Amino acid sequence: MFRVVAGVLLALLATAGAALALAPAQRLAVDLSSGTPQVERQAAYASSQAIRLHVRAPQATAASLIGVGPDGTNLRLPLVRDADGAFGAELRLPAAGTWSLAVATVFGEDVSTTQSFAVDVADGAALFGPASLFLVLAAGSIAGGIGLLAVARARPTPLA
Repeated sequence: MFRVVAGVLLALLATAGAALALAPAQRLAVDLSSGTPQVERQAAYASSQAIRLHVRAPQATAASLIGVGPDGTNLRLPLVRDADGAFGAELRLPAAGTWSLAVATVFGEDVSTTQSFAVDVADGAALFGPASLFLVLAAGSIAGGIGLLAVARARPTPLA
């Protein structure tokens, strides 16, 4: 019976560890092809992981991401045109809180900037806290069960 429970806990521990290690890539997309910018963002981003930024601006010759962090730091990130014609970059927002971001584009002599949009960034531990707690509890349960088995096997007489 104990081996079944330990096997299930071990499987849960391995699954939770793999889920943390293989967390989906963070993505932020801005589409400037229509009159109104369309921003596709997650509810919150982990500060410990990179964000894949994808900006669709077919008329632009250059683009950059500009913003202000929750602590007042300024951000300016030039974007590189990808093979699909969109602009992109890997972005890290290290400070937790709400970032105010905008996309600046250049077309000929004209420089335009979108309205700013908010992006929420949480500390990576805050986003994965419940999963980490689950991993610690599962590991403790397995270790406790193994300890109880060792104590039971060391006793010369069976328990009644």
